[in-house]
Amino acid sequence: MRGGGFLPGGGLTGIITTVLLVVTCIVLAISFYQLFRKAGFSGVIGLLMLVPVVNLGVALYLAFTEWPALAELKRVKLQLGSLEAAQAPIAPAPPATVAAGPIAAPTA
Repeated sequence: MRGGGFLPGGGLTGIITTVLLVVTCIVLAISFYQLFRKAGFSGVIGLLMLVPVVNLGVALYLAFTEWPALAELKRVKLQLGSLEAAQAPIAPAPPATVAAGPIAAPTA
């Protein structure tokens, strides 16, 4: 029996599988880091998504806590709303009146 691992094809298949696994982990790590950072959390928390079983708790935490980015958005909207309410409505300007009279022909 040849010692090429559990995959058929021997060493090359194992190398390709390992490279694909590492590339997938890197892409997932970057994606989770960015996702958590954009939500307003520390990006390092996103890296916990790569740890089995811990990722379930992290996903529940992300799903059920208030995101800092959304809390900030809500705060800004409340501030803008109070500013708009404090301002008096501006009345539109009355239309300009045109003097009635004969229209002069242009001179050349």
